[in-house]
Amino acid sequence: MTSWWQTIGAARALSRRITHRICVLITFVVSILTLAACSATPAPAGIRLDERDNGKTIKLYVGDYLYVDLRDYPTSGYRWDVDDEPFDKGLLGGTGGSMGNASFTADVKAVGSGGIHTEALKADGAGRGKLTLVYHSVGEDYDYQGSPVKTFEVELDIQPRPAH
Repeated sequence: MTSWWQTIGAARALSRRITHRICVLITFVVSILTLAACSATPAPAGIRLDERDNGKTIKLYVGDYLYVDLRDYPTSGYRWDVDDEPFDKGLLGGTGGSMGNASFTADVKAVGSGGIHTEALKADGAGRGKLTLVYHSVGEDYDYQGSPVKTFEVELDIQPRPAH
């Protein structure tokens, strides 16, 4: 006959095994979810521009992605905005909608730090046009009424993609 203490001991051992298996299962699920999050679809490859490309002519094919990386200090009261002209002409679209898809990557994780403002764009139609970004006071409406602090401008030459 089994004693009361042996029954308690067996129950505790069973409980430890179940707890251990649950912990292993949870660790496995969290690991899979972490790997899935890390392998999220990266931004499509494309042409990257920065301040050194200001004033240049950029050749693209319809469907190409264009990323413009510009120095930014968002807490300074100024921001980068894109002119509507290439969107109005049907030359460009944003990767996240009809206009550019902007993001900011800070240099350091300190409040008020500077970093890189990135406009993600996609060549939607063939033609020539000008891509202009202006760095202006947040208090001014974006319609060139005020004088921008900085301007970034490139000429776009977008060609139909050649057939393979």
